[in-house]
Amino acid sequence: RGRNTRAIAEATGAKVRVRGQGSGHLEVTSKQEAPTPLMLVIATECDNREGFYVAVRKAVSLLRQVENRYLQYCWIRGLAASRPAFVLGPMADALHAELLLALGDALPPRGEEVPAGGG
Repeated sequence: RGRNTRAIAEATGAKVRVRGQGSGHLEVTSKQEAPTPLMLVIATECDNREGFYVAVRKAVSLLRQVENRYLQYCWIRGLAASRPAFVLGPMADALHAELLLALGDALPPRGEEVPAGGG
């Protein structure tokens, strides 16, 4: 448990955490999972921009692998898959612009860009 997030953290110096419903992480104050959708959170110190970009790139690659397994699971069982399977959460426009420069087309859509009902 935590092998992938730990590997990303060790390779980049980033803090990588899974939070929200289904994460198994209990918040300190409530002793319950946060009442938010499941999310992967990446943070670094201000002077580790490159580590942040690499961590995001590695996380997106990992999430694409999970997405492919999810789509295959749905296809085999004749289920409709929700798309996109994951999105970027809220962030400053300046950071989003930096990530677009660093990751290009590999960057998933922002959550607020997803049309109602998925894609």
